[in-house]
Parts: sequence; C-alpha cells; structure tokens
Amino acid sequence: MKIFKLIILLILPVIVTIISVMMKDAAGPYWLGVNSDPAYLYLVNSVYLIDGIVPYFTDHPGTTLQWLGVFVIKALSGNISATQMVDNVFTNPERYLHATHYVMLTLYIVTLLALGFYALRKTKNILIALLIQTSSLFFLTLKSYIGGYVLPVVVNINSDTLIMPIANLYVMCVLKLFYDKKPSQYLYSAILFGIICGLGVTTKLTFLPLLLLPIILLPQWRFRVIFAGVFLMTGGVIISTVMSRYREIFHWIQHISLERSSEGKVVAIMKLGIYLQALKGLLIAHWPLTLLIVICVAALVKKFFFSKEGERNFLYRRQTSFISVFILMLIAQFIMVSRHAGPHYMSPAFSLFGVILGFMYLGWNAEQNKKIKYTSIFLVVLTVGFTSYALVYQKKLKQVNQDIYNFSNRIYNEYGEECIVFGFYRSSSLPMAIRFAQGHGNFKHYAKVLKEKYPEALFFNPWHRVFSNFDKNVMLRQVVPSSGCMLMYGSAASFEGSDYLKVEKMEQVHGEKLYRIKFTTLDKAHKYYLIAMVLEEEEIYIKRPTFMHFNRSILVVRGLMSMQSD
Repeated sequence: MKIFKLIILLILPVIVTIISVMMKDAAGPYWLGVNSDPAYLYLVNSVYLIDGIVPYFTDHPGTTLQWLGVFVIKALSGNISATQMVDNVFTNPERYLHATHYVMLTLYIVTLLALGFYALRKTKNILIALLIQTSSLFFLTLKSYIGGYVLPVVVNINSDTLIMPIANLYVMCVLKLFYDKKPSQYLYSAILFGIICGLGVTTKLTFLPLLLLPIILLPQWRFRVIFAGVFLMTGGVIISTVMSRYREIFHWIQHISLERSSEGKVVAIMKLGIYLQALKGLLIAHWPLTLLIVICVAALVKKFFFSKEGERNFLYRRQTSFISVFILMLIAQFIMVSRHAGPHYMSPAFSLFGVILGFMYLGWNAEQNKKIKYTSIFLVVLTVGFTSYALVYQKKLKQVNQDIYNFSNRIYNEYGEECIVFGFYRSSSLPMAIRFAQGHGNFKHYAKVLKEKYPEALFFNPWHRVFSNFDKNVMLRQVVPSSGCMLMYGSAASFEGSDYLKVEKMEQVHGEKLYRIKFTTLDKAHKYYLIAMVLEEEEIYIKRPTFMHFNRSILVVRGLMSMQSD
C-alpha cells in the first residue's frame, strides 16, 4: 500500500516533466524575439560574474539565477580560462541556455517529488499530498509575459522559473511549522524559513508577500527575530558580490512606483483609477486564485459563526490561523503586482494554490467517504483539464514560433545579400538577442569581441533613435549599400508620425515587422536629440528643452537627408 501511494505521487511530476519537455521543443531557440528577454540578459550577466564584473541587470533582482548560470557555464566548460569561457558562450549561447533550463526543470521536479513525499509523511493522507502538488499544473501554461501563445514560465530562463523550486521548499517549511510542537522544532523552522525566504527575495521581489507567514505564525518574538536574522544574512551573502548595483534596484523600484511629470517631478505615488482598473483585470485574469480567496473567506466565516464550541480546539485554531494568513498573502500578492500587472509576477501566489487546497481539505467537516469521493473527482478533473489545455497550448505555441523562425530566416536569406537589415527590439536573430542583453544599461564591455564575432550585425534602438553595430553608433550614410536598400526588423515599436524616420511596412508575422527605410533626418538633428536624451537620463531637466528646441528647429526646416531606396 505504501509503495502504491508513492507511485501515485509520481503522476503529477511525470506529467509536468513530459509537457515541459514538449513545451521547450515548441518554444524553439531562445534567440527568437518572443523568447530572448530576459533569457539572454541572465546569460550575459552570468558571463559578467565569471569575468569578475558586477552584473548590470538587477531589476528582479535575479541574483540567484545569475549565479546558477555561472555554475552551468563552468560545469559545461571544464578546466579552461575565463576568457575562453566567455568566447565559448558568445559562440554558442543556446547550449548554455538550454542547459540552464534543464537544470531549473530538474530542480523543480525533484522538489515537487520531495514536497509530495513530505506532505504524505506529515499528513498521512495521499489526497492532501496530491492536492499540494497541483500547483505545478498552473506553471505549464502560466505566461512569461502578456501576449497570445507566448513562452510559459516553466520553460523560460527567468527569475519566476527559479521561484518555482524555491516555493516548493517554502511549502515544505509551511507544513513543518504547522506540525511543529516543540521549541527546538520552531527554531529549525525559523532558520529554514530565513534561508528559503532569503533565496526567494534575492531571486524575485514578488516573493516578499510570502514573508508574512513566518512573521505572523512563528510563535514568540525570539523565533521571529531568528527568522529575520537568517533571512538578512542569507540575502546579504547572495547579493554581496553585486552590492554596488543595488542602488539601481532601489532607483528602479522608485521609478516604477511613482508617477512623474515630463520635468521629472513626482506628482503621485500612483494614479488610483488606473491602479484599481489594473487590479480588477488581474483578479479576473487569475480567477482561480480569486475564487480560492472567496472560498477561503467563506469557509472562515462559516467556521466562525456556525462551528460548535466543542469543535474549536487547538487544531481548529491552527488551521484557521494558517488559512487566514494564506488569504492575506494572496491579497498582498495581487496588490503588489497590480502596479505593473503581468501573469508571471503571480508565480509565488500560484505556488501556494495546492497547499491552500490541502488546508481546506483538513478543515472540511464531512463524512470521510464523501471527502475522498469528491476530492478524487476534483483531482482528476483538474489534472485532465490542465493537461488538455497545456497540450493545445503547446501546439499553438509551436506553430507561432515556427512561423517566426521561418520569417527570420527568410528576411536574412532573401534580403540579406542586397539589403542591410537593422534589428531592433524583439527581432529574431542571435546577434540581436546578444546585443539587447550586452547593451543593457549602455554597458558594452564585450563590444569589440562581439564586433569581431558578428561583423555584419547592425541594430536600431527605437527609443534612443540610434543606429549601431556592436562596437559603436553609426550614421546611415556610413553603411548604406550600393542598392540603397535598408530594412528594419523587429517589434514593439511604432514609427507612425515620426519626424526622424520615414518607413514603409513591408511584412508582419505575429507582431514581428519588416520595414523599408525611405529617409531620415540630418545628422545634426539626430545629435541634438541624443544630447537631450542623455540629459533626461541624468535628470538634468533644465537644459533638456534647449536641445529639443534645436532638434525641432532643424526638423521644421525639413532637413531630411534622402535615403531613397526606390
């Protein structure tokens, strides 16, 4: 019987493994425009760490994932120099990204198995153990960003993906704390929570709401102090090597949290109407979590008003306390994420879905046969439903990414001989994926190396309006071919109404667009514009309008350098 239960606990991990491998096959290479951000950012920042350089990408902050990338690169490289490692990564980056993905998937499956076995050991109930594992089903189709059929979190190279195994360890700590009875056990729980929460927060700041449970439910202040101390020490050790960049993290948090005027003045913490609208959309989009909150609240109300006095024992109070904190954490997650809503930001909340179901089962006052019957039906329906949807999603994802892959090949094969192609954000090419990551924060440490490795690669920054190669900015007159044919390829940019560029859209496939450049402004107007942008980045708002005025004066004269390609 025991062996049978252990086999049952293998079902969900096996399903998740098979579908994840299928999803990875459907997703295609990470250099596809829809896959490259932030996978290549993390890879390049791992390269920085290997070379003794402090990473520039610290938004998430993602420090643990960057160090995991270092481990993968070194494991695949063997006993060679750091310089050779860097060269190998830039020669074949996909090899290291695929390896990183499979390491994270292995970590998740192993911790999912461990969570199931640990839950069975603690609860002595196979149904509760299975319920706790059901969180894994959500990650099969939880999108890495807002869009159609885009990369699911489970196959992405992102901090949200690494949150998944960390959250499994967190849930194991939750179960341990629930069944703890001795002070020595509480001490170990406080230490374990501190380590795991330190890992979680340095991986992604969206893990912060999960700190509420140990803060509230650890008994006695001394255990909470121990938790806080271990949490700070763990986080401090992880971020110690990148501490000099954490000023940028706080600046980034401030930037996304405050509303500013065009002069840079803070006008509001948030626009309440927009925030509430985003919160409403998030609650609707993630209706399983919303429904779970409603059910939990209803269950607590029923227990409070309708339970008999004799039922309110220690176990009753403990279950009620945990469910109440679960509700609080889910609400905190919604509130935190609504400012900049995205499906992947809800990963920590979805990690709690299964354990909340498990606690609801524990508190369900019903006949045992009835509980077993309806819970079994629920598990089958949930598993079949999510698996079926994931298989449909996988087919759609494969078709979309195959179309984009073919589109990219056609552009560079058909137009590449007579035309030059400027890649911009989310265009599908290996050089563009590396350029986006290596140029993050205007940091170009490997610019000359990459220029030698990819000498023909040219790019366009639609936000700064800059044409460049890996090494430096270029003016169009410096690179225009004899045919006069110049193309721009990418997505997430609009050139309608632009005085700087006049383009003609030629083709589009799933959001990726190909434009023909007709003409652009004089170099002088462009230079004034760039100066104004630098002043804005440095928050020198007094001088900025002067250079924007010079820029617009030149545009009024229509100093257009014709770059006719027809």
